[in-house]
Amino acid sequence: MSRIDFQKIIEESRKEEQEAQWEGTCLAYMELIKENPSVAQLAPGRLYKMVMDRGTEPIEDGVKLPDYEDMVWYRFFQDELYGLEEPLHDIMRFFKAGARRTETGKRILILVGPVSSGKSTIAALLKRGLEGDATPIYAIKGCPMHEEPLHLIPKNQRPKWEKILGVKIEGHLCPMCRFNLLKDDRYRDPDGNVLWESYPVVQIRQNEAARCGIGTFQPSDPKNQDIAELIGRVDLSKITQYGETDPRAYSLDGELEVANRGLMEYVEILKCDIKFHYTLITVAQEQVLKAPGFPQIYVDEVILSHTNQTEFDKFKSIKENEALHDRMYPIFVPYNLKVTQEEKIYAKMIERSEFREVHLAPYTLNVAAQFAVLSRLAESQICPNLIKKMKYYNGDRVAEKEK
Repeated sequence: MSRIDFQKIIEESRKEEQEAQWEGTCLAYMELIKENPSVAQLAPGRLYKMVMDRGTEPIEDGVKLPDYEDMVWYRFFQDELYGLEEPLHDIMRFFKAGARRTETGKRILILVGPVSSGKSTIAALLKRGLEGDATPIYAIKGCPMHEEPLHLIPKNQRPKWEKILGVKIEGHLCPMCRFNLLKDDRYRDPDGNVLWESYPVVQIRQNEAARCGIGTFQPSDPKNQDIAELIGRVDLSKITQYGETDPRAYSLDGELEVANRGLMEYVEILKCDIKFHYTLITVAQEQVLKAPGFPQIYVDEVILSHTNQTEFDKFKSIKENEALHDRMYPIFVPYNLKVTQEEKIYAKMIERSEFREVHLAPYTLNVAAQFAVLSRLAESQICPNLIKKMKYYNGDRVAEKEK
């Protein structure tokens, strides 16, 4: 391929990116909502729609456990995760509850399980999915929290607009947007009325590297870690110019603010200092966080955390942690117990390594998978034979001896 061909491809890609960039006013944005209400959905609803848009596949009834009669394969996960149908089904239940604005969805989603069970992979898949989601998302131009433009609508007018647009309007402006709207003369008419409908709105793309809609918080040394990593910090270079309580002197760049409208991954949440968890209590239940010198700030995001079983049991046993534990939605992610799915895990790992061209003897992966699954099973009174128990978990038919 010649250099001219390369340049042509680059120009075409650049043109597609320019066409995807939309900018208008809040009034034009409301017209878009009238045509497609899904652009104004909350973060849990966006995640739920993102997964469901990839489609589902039915699962045989013989491998379904009780209370999982409606379980399906999610194509969004099927090329990366194997043997986790039940945990993934529970996660989708949580997102669905959040999309419907129930109290169940207003919690911290915590994945509990052993090392290498797939917890971090689930978080990574959801973050990458948001980055490539086709559903457009719009934000107030210049907002450090890229918040929902419908927050510009005054609260006394929202009931009327909710009926017209067919959506529920929740939340309020962040300190910076409120300051810009009320102090900028461009958005006031001669009578002093605020022209909120003329405020600029832009289309954004959620991206972890750009710190837009996706955040990650990882615990470190408790002596050195600062709560500002979660809720932002005062900009010391601007205090003398504006003052401590001026929004222009405060940087809304904490992970909870960066992840607004999307997802925040809280890595190994129970390894963090307990004082960091106090902020999460109001974020999970009331969807607000408190920054020093400012009123409570509305945030719309899903907090996804993960930890191991030992630390979670220890956390539950301490009565002082009851308030935070009550706001958690634990989903247990165990090791895979299906031989056929374990084989797929090994095949995926080999395919992505430099050993993909190496010849494997027949049934090599199957034998390795059986050995791994058997090491995870325990004898029980119902089924003392581990071989038979392994086959049951795999959905195989087991011949019983006649008495």
